Amino acid sequence: MARVREFYVPTGAASNFLAGKCLWAEDDGSAITNTHHEERENEINEYFIQRSRIKITEHIQRTKDNGYIIPTTYHHDINIHNEWTGRPLDTEKYLVKETDNILLTLKQLDAEIDLLETTQPDEWFSKPSSKLRKDIINGDIYSFWKETSTHQYQAFLSQFGELGNSNPDIYQNKLITKVQEYFTVCREFYFKYCIDKGWNSDIITHVHPKRLMPNIKFPDKGKTLAMNIGNLIFYCTALSMIKSDTLDRERLMKYNNSVHEDDNVKFSDDAVDYRKIFFKNDRDEIRKMYEFFGNEEYFDNNETVILSQFKQYNDKNVDLIIAHDLGVLIDG
Repeated sequence: MARVREFYVPTGAASNFLAGKCLWAEDDGSAITNTHHEERENEINEYFIQRSRIKITEHIQRTKDNGYIIPTTYHHDINIHNEWTGRPLDTEKYLVKETDNILLTLKQLDAEIDLLETTQPDEWFSKPSSKLRKDIINGDIYSFWKETSTHQYQAFLSQFGELGNSNPDIYQNKLITKVQEYFTVCREFYFKYCIDKGWNSDIITHVHPKRLMPNIKFPDKGKTLAMNIGNLIFYCTALSMIKSDTLDRERLMKYNNSVHEDDNVKFSDDAVDYRKIFFKNDRDEIRKMYEFFGNEEYFDNNETVILSQFKQYNDKNVDLIIAHDLGVLIDG
């Protein structure tokens, strides 16, 4: 049965590790040689995992010669583009029209965000996000909605979420409002398309869509889960900085986006607790994430190994923090 599952994990709070364990589960080991999984075994305990997938339970293929329909039993996919065939639906035709109307606005908003690099360099988002925005604008913009994850949306809208505390008026920017409305249409169409096709969409990302698109509506078959990091905001931020080789102690001590992280929890159907999962190695809290993605049976059959993996991962992170003289952050 088609469904949508989205799990929101703040930066530095193990989203890649959790994707490998809770999302991919039994596919994790065999996926090492595939494109969606690359593990870097080194001193920084970092993982690189595909954090989204589509499970196609009724995959349909048509033979080239005679058009026969060949159903296959089960299929994993990470890119909706691979399954997009045939003429555009009426709804997509509407989306194409919306895209024609928004393209100039996207370019204007991109220019405003780039300007922040000069006017507010301390709050500047990143060069990669700037490149991503331009890739979207100059690429196949009409297929933008087909991407499984929402990091493209974040490249346009998260910048202003970070600036909201220092400049509340920025939310009155008409460019932002128009882009929010357009992205809402795109995302809701993505949900509708997956449900209509009978697909399962599973995603782990950093930001709940309502933080980017306040008016978005999830489908009835959608469920959301958030990672509550509580008073470990500085601890997780430090881990993120260490693993990306951007540790700035002065900036770390000024960093406080706890309000935004709490929004993930506020907007979600349910939550799990970071400290319980990693520091307390809480069996029920860890199983809850496996169950969320339909992998509870795998957890039950491999519980001892899984709990050990979570403990080892956390122990290595603690060692990283202590090695950088930041042990005080462990207690929040």
